[in-house]
Amino acid sequence: MPSSILLRGGTLLVPDGETERVVPARRDLLVVGDRIASIEEHIDLAAHDLAAHDLAAHDLADVMQVDCSDRIVSPGFIDTHHHLWQTQLKGRHADHTVLDYMPSGNLSGCFFTPSDVYWGQLGGALEALDSGTTTVVDQAHMNYQVEHSEHALAATLTSGIRSVFCYTPTPRVECWQPRLGLAPSILQPWHLPQFARFANLLAAHPRVSLGFGFDGYAFLAPADTRALFQEVRAAGARCITSHCFGNPLLAGGKGVVTVMAEASLLGPDVIVSHATGITPAEEALLAEHGAFVSCTPACEAQLGLGARSAFDGSTRTSLGCDSHSVTRGSMLDQIRLALALARTQRTQTLLATSKYPRAMKPTVQDAFQLATCHAARAVGLRDEIGKLQVGFKADIVTWDCTTPSMACAAAEDPVAALVCHAGTRDIDCVLVDGAFRKRAGKLCDLDCTTQDPTPARSLLASSSLGAHADNSTLAWTRVARELERSRREIQDRMAGARRTGAQGQEAIIDAFGLDGSALTH
Repeated sequence: MPSSILLRGGTLLVPDGETERVVPARRDLLVVGDRIASIEEHIDLAAHDLAAHDLAAHDLADVMQVDCSDRIVSPGFIDTHHHLWQTQLKGRHADHTVLDYMPSGNLSGCFFTPSDVYWGQLGGALEALDSGTTTVVDQAHMNYQVEHSEHALAATLTSGIRSVFCYTPTPRVECWQPRLGLAPSILQPWHLPQFARFANLLAAHPRVSLGFGFDGYAFLAPADTRALFQEVRAAGARCITSHCFGNPLLAGGKGVVTVMAEASLLGPDVIVSHATGITPAEEALLAEHGAFVSCTPACEAQLGLGARSAFDGSTRTSLGCDSHSVTRGSMLDQIRLALALARTQRTQTLLATSKYPRAMKPTVQDAFQLATCHAARAVGLRDEIGKLQVGFKADIVTWDCTTPSMACAAAEDPVAALVCHAGTRDIDCVLVDGAFRKRAGKLCDLDCTTQDPTPARSLLASSSLGAHADNSTLAWTRVARELERSRREIQDRMAGARRTGAQGQEAIIDAFGLDGSALTH
């Protein structure tokens, strides 16, 4: 793979310098190693000032030149809430509420072998890359056994995506029949030692960092939860993430934000996902402590979690895909749904007072920022990713302007073309850390001999089934075959064990102490 890449003559979406709006500009962009080294109207390699961009050690003959004259060039999208392991569960939640999703989706991770987790995680990461996501905050809540998280992290490293791998202790199913039984403790003896080992493994990794996910506030006393957060923060967790939504099923219990605030857990390294239905007091607590919110409008609508506008006038809100087992793992879907929801809410409010908007708000620029620069803040990387800017990481997406979706739209307004018209198939190339992950519209084969040699090899050698032992490269066609095989085997294990429909809902209500009287048809 070349050490340098020159993207020639693309329509770059570059920050305007005063605000965080992006301005379309015809420019060349030079990538050296994992960084954007230069953005200029025309880069003449023969006359280029090598020293100015620390290029002295690079042979200009090795620069790969890519014609982008009919391409939009944008920063990669940043997804701040996702569960990448759930690929084999896709298609089953089309008409499910969150009560149905819990037994048939989330808790069914107990039927996954470590091998299943590996392929599911890899499939989720590759779907994200295919759709232009270069960074993901992955709430990895599949660790039923020691090996599950080993395999998930190995797959993350192999995929090539930038990730904050949020290690998440998850409720363990002890039995399904005659009633759903959960283990009394959410923490297992291996959790914190494994977290510490992952922290050491990833301490100097340029692309994958360690975070922590937690939803077990009902399982631990506040003092124990506080000690847990102190330990993972001291070990170097980039961020801590928790699910959070107000719901009549909770029967008036304290919300997650309130619980976190009372235990002194909130801070600028916290991302709460959804935050639908929370109180004004909880909104104020999030703002006071500088915590961030990840809205996932597609899953929130699909699973009945309520609605929340992602456009709150601050830079603390971003977007995530949540579960690609429920809806597509595409940030384009989240951007469009968030924009449509906010515009509809605003217009309905005005119409109720016999008013009509003079201008449509929020704008497509506002929506684009949710998935780029605002999200970069949430993951603590505002000076590294989310913009096409010299010195930033080379996490870049190029979009074909000649496709049926993009023709004319790209020429009229490149930002509107992406937000309102583009699809996954319009993505030509995806680069992460200056390396191609998608090229000419297809996912690149994964080089399993050189990809992240130290951490990936140690994890794969110790725990990851020898997935690539027969081949040094891994193509998507192989991944797809393994996913289908894995899905069938998981289905066989589930048969007769899990509870579905009304029976499954009642099992979740009983196991988690929810208020079933709030349910209605």
